[in-house]
Amino acid sequence: MDDGGKSVYNQTILHTRAFKLEDVEYLQSVLSENFGLRTRLEEKKKDQWVIYIPVMQKTKLREIVGPYMHQPPQACGGWIVCCIKYSKTYSPRNTSL
Repeated sequence: MDDGGKSVYNQTILHTRAFKLEDVEYLQSVLSENFGLRTRLEEKKKDQWVIYIPVMQKTKLREIVGPYMHQPPQACGGWIVCCIKYSKTYSPRNTSL
């Protein structure tokens, strides 16, 4: 995954454009099954998919990633993910996440 961002409608976007649709759908299912996050896929360009996390899921998203974030000095203005530790590494073949 490259990075993420925020849409003009304040949705969280996971930029997964470099991945095959099959892998993006798998990631979407992992987010749903393991974290209860409802997401949607959008094809930005041919075969370039991104995952949108709706605004109504923002509180749940903060609860999930909040423990792995820190607030930078005031000059930075915002939250930065410092590290996320996984018990297992993501793999399209590893369905036991």
